Amino acid sequence: MMRLSHDTLINKGQRVQVVRKKARGLSLDHAFPVDETKIHCSIVQWLEAVVPWAEVHHSPNGGKRSEVEAAKFKRMGTRAGRPDIEIGLPEGRTLFLEVKTQAGDLSKDQKDCIGRLKKLGFPVGVVRSIDEARSFLRTHGIETREAA
Repeated sequence: MMRLSHDTLINKGQRVQVVRKKARGLSLDHAFPVDETKIHCSIVQWLEAVVPWAEVHHSPNGGKRSEVEAAKFKRMGTRAGRPDIEIGLPEGRTLFLEVKTQAGDLSKDQKDCIGRLKKLGFPVGVVRSIDEARSFLRTHGIETREAA
């Protein structure tokens, strides 16, 4: 079993993230600049490892698109502000995670979408690390394969 954890620190004026990977008794530390994509990918990897019965999904709503492609996606139901990660669980439960860096703020579209989802009864968390994602799952009674 692999356990991932993240710590953020300041190194020579630059915010970096230290990732500790423990596997087969070895501990490796890697430091790299904090980037939302890296945090997002590490959370998805962690979710797939510790909640393998869940359906973890990301809709690529962001990025640069042509006007024609953007209009097509909008007609197909793509909406601004949708949380980054959707977690489908047994018995029809669905949770959402919006991933941000330590300095990241929610956009107006994100605040609006999260508000609508919460009003519908969906749990939505804004997380900045695996540790925060772990806490969000625990708060909502989701057991993981991680050792206690």
